[in-house]
Amino acid sequence: MFAAPPAAPIQPTPSELAALVASTHATSLQLREQSLRKTIARANAWPEGIWGDNLWCLSALYLNEKTEEANARLLKQASDLLRSHSADLPATSPENPGKLPWTFFPSPTTSAFSLCFMPKARISAVD
Repeated sequence: MFAAPPAAPIQPTPSELAALVASTHATSLQLREQSLRKTIARANAWPEGIWGDNLWCLSALYLNEKTEEANARLLKQASDLLRSHSADLPATSPENPGKLPWTFFPSPTTSAFSLCFMPKARISAVD
């Protein structure tokens, strides 16, 4: 008639948690590399236009592959931005990307993201 009380949850040991984190991190790195390789295997990345092109370039540079092409694309975008006098143009956002280069993330933000996802990056709340 009465159900037994639920069993107390099993608490993993610190070494079990460390092993789980290490395994998850290794798997994440493998999946990230596979995704980046799929990205640079194509000529462009989603979304269309400058945003996708920036993602393609960052993927290529992260993998240290197709670096000449990635750097040439980024140099062209930087040159276009400097010629556009972008300070006089309306601000862009993900909802309103406009046609300016680098409208997805500003360069410092893109650099910060890149650093976070380097192969030896360690993001932890407790060190």
